[in-house]
Amino acid sequence: ESVLGDQASDASPAKRSRRSTDASSALEEDDEDALLAVEEDEDEDEQDDEGEAEGADDDDDADDAENASVSTSNSKKKTKVATASKKSNATSSKAKSAATKKLTAAQSSDLVKEYMLAQNRPFNATALVLNLKKQVGVASLKKILAALTQEGVLSEKVLGKQQFYYPNQDQFETSTKGSLAQLDKDVSALREQVNTEKEMVS
Repeated sequence: ESVLGDQASDASPAKRSRRSTDASSALEEDDEDALLAVEEDEDEDEQDDEGEAEGADDDDDADDAENASVSTSNSKKKTKVATASKKSNATSSKAKSAATKKLTAAQSSDLVKEYMLAQNRPFNATALVLNLKKQVGVASLKKILAALTQEGVLSEKVLGKQQFYYPNQDQFETSTKGSLAQLDKDVSALREQVNTEKEMVS
């Protein structure tokens, strides 16, 4: 019994050692599994990060493409506006050119005569050219003024180096006292009408 007891006591530490070794091995295996699991998780995280980076790059490419599209659209709009502006300027130039077409000699003479009689005041050649918006040139205008003076439509007066032309007053009706009195009555009537209309409006 003593021998068996000794053997049992000897076997017990051996069994304990085996158990300890087995437990240590199990722990090591568990640690390796845990490490593998951690490494797999890290690989998955890296793949996720790469996927997110690729997604971000795709988003950046999409934004760049959208910005390029907007820039191209704005450039096209600017080109259209510039083209429309050029067409408008061309149309305006054509209109101005048509409006400033030179008149014939007869048309120019009639224009000057009608203007002088309507204004019934003195003008020199330079002022007439400006007032007629350059429809008649200076050289042509001087010829027309000289011709109208010879016809008796205009009268000429020289002051220093300036030549002034004005309508001959003999071609206008002479006002009498009766006609002047009638004009005064007409003016008074028109003033009363204007005052009445103002009162109605207010």
